[in-house]
Amino acid sequence: MPAPSAAAYSLAARIAARTALLNLLDAQPGAATIKFRSATDFLLATATLADPAGVVSGTTGELAFTVASQPQGVAAGEVAFVEFCDGAGVVHLAMPAQAGTSAVAGVAVLNSLAVTVGRALQVGLVRVA
Repeated sequence: MPAPSAAAYSLAARIAARTALLNLLDAQPGAATIKFRSATDFLLATATLADPAGVVSGTTGELAFTVASQPQGVAAGEVAFVEFCDGAGVVHLAMPAQAGTSAVAGVAVLNSLAVTVGRALQVGLVRVA
């Protein structure tokens, strides 16, 4: 096996870790959320997640979140990172964001990074690879 360029986890470890995260997000009363923030930590929008908040693939270990309702922009800007919070508002994962259509390890992949006040932020794909 050649030397890895990044951490390499077994499928079982990926599934266990992402299932544990999903359980933390769903454990509190109230819906889990994704907070979309600018590079200066300004809140641009908040998405409410379904219950359960997502599903972990038994084939890839990927965690796909299920957005219950498209968030409205509360401030204009570009999403730099996202925070995954439980129903009590506790942040359990923060990660950089990028636009795209395919999952990328360590990055929240969103359809678009642009947020406009009062307009729906199109969140079609939010995955943790």
